Amino acid sequence: MSRREKHGAAEGALDLIERAMHLLRMAPLPTLLLFYLGAIPYLLAVLYFFADMAASPFADDRCAGGALGVALLYVWMRSWQAVFAQKLSTLATGKAAAPVTFGRFLRLYRFHLIYSAWALVLVPFSALVAVPFGWIYAYFNNLCIVDPEQGKAAAAQARQAAMPWPKQNHLLISVMAGFGYFILLNIVSLLAYAPGLLKSLVGIESEFTRSWHWMGNSTFIGIVIALTYLALEPLVKAVYVLRFQACESIRTGADLLADLKALPPRRRLAGLARAGLVAFLLFGALDARAAKKNDAPSIEVQELDASVDRVMQQREFTWRMPRAFNESDEDKGFFGKFMDSVFDGMESIVKSIGESIEDFFEWLGDRFTPEHRRSERGNGLDPAFFKGMSILLLVVLLTILVVFLAKAVLARRTSPPKLVEAEAATIKVDLDDENIMATLLEEDEWIAMARELAAGGELRKATRAWFLAGLAYLSRNGLLSILHSKSNLDYRRELVRRARRCPDVVPAFGENIALFERAWYGLHPASAEDLGQLEHNMERMRHGVDA
Repeated sequence: MSRREKHGAAEGALDLIERAMHLLRMAPLPTLLLFYLGAIPYLLAVLYFFADMAASPFADDRCAGGALGVALLYVWMRSWQAVFAQKLSTLATGKAAAPVTFGRFLRLYRFHLIYSAWALVLVPFSALVAVPFGWIYAYFNNLCIVDPEQGKAAAAQARQAAMPWPKQNHLLISVMAGFGYFILLNIVSLLAYAPGLLKSLVGIESEFTRSWHWMGNSTFIGIVIALTYLALEPLVKAVYVLRFQACESIRTGADLLADLKALPPRRRLAGLARAGLVAFLLFGALDARAAKKNDAPSIEVQELDASVDRVMQQREFTWRMPRAFNESDEDKGFFGKFMDSVFDGMESIVKSIGESIEDFFEWLGDRFTPEHRRSERGNGLDPAFFKGMSILLLVVLLTILVVFLAKAVLARRTSPPKLVEAEAATIKVDLDDENIMATLLEEDEWIAMARELAAGGELRKATRAWFLAGLAYLSRNGLLSILHSKSNLDYRRELVRRARRCPDVVPAFGENIALFERAWYGLHPASAEDLGQLEHNMERMRHGVDA
């Protein structure tokens, strides 16, 4: 690709992504580990922070310190991303990479603490506004490529490199977003089917194989997004490294120097010699032309063009001419070849469908065209064709009308079915089943069952019925979410968060947990006093919620 094609008209987005993928394959493993050295601690801290804020009863006390730690780890990640991007930049240009010393990393951390911290606010806001998102996203990626030693000048350089070629920039973002979407689907599929695969191969039974409710957990969604980021972001950084170099090469010509350094020494010297010889001959020819300008006869431009065209039409020259609109497959790249094959397949499918429809209409027209007029019919549609189609549609409509009329008459003649009063459905509940859900019955039904069991002398089962009645009541009032995967301790933590306006509910529920677990799981036998305390706590929870 020539310099004019590469910079004057902007390189294609797919070609740039392909070159970035090749650059990542060339990068050694320690360079890739630099990216993950910064990204993995930050993502783990974010997942832990959100999980802790959602489940911990001490969330109010830990929120400020945890948020500060996550922010500092974000700057840590941006600093290592800058080291990674600069390593890729030196790999692409062939320059020697500067060593990462402790002092240099501190200056890098300070630079991104000042300039990159705004990405947490500006990038989501610009994504909602949509218009400036492309430029802001490119700017914060360019901050990882510039030299932090220059301070404000480096930030201005990143801002200037984000402005050129907006079409290429937005197309890059669109393609990478689609690529990330498919990566996310693959990760979700892998994590969703891995427990079932382990169960079929090894026989491991877990909570993940019993139901699919865990896929709606916020922790699972966060893990999927984090893994997608780890897979996609190195490619994004490589793409913007090449784009930044292309923007800077317009001013510095660094791409030509890199191509020249990539040549072998002999070819480099030969190229320099040829360039010097061409320059010498060019300047000599210009001097000779200037000296003989007044003596040289004038040549008409149109006559010269006509003469050149006549010569180029001769047989000995036409075979050297390139074919028109014949692009080489090697210049298209992988994505170009793939899209060409997709478009060719779609074109052939549409063409075959069109030919099939045309053949069907020709056959249908022949069915309704007399024999003596088929030979006289031209290439256009014959009026007899439309007449036949009208008759066919009329027959179809009459058939549908007759069917509906027949159904209506039969429906009137048949007597309506006798309504039989259905018996009330009863749900059989086995209190010995550990997987029983509290939402299976209402709290009043649990209470009636508990009193019936207590009257029959089954105090242990009555204890569990009273406890399930409390869970059902709290679930109906929106204070608890009943799930198989939650323990009683999880229910108590959730109630602490949701029932802050009901101070009497949490102690009563805590006493019910102690009474139930002591009788159901422990060695302490259930007694009538325990049942009375459970009923009293149930009334306390009702009064506490209604207050």
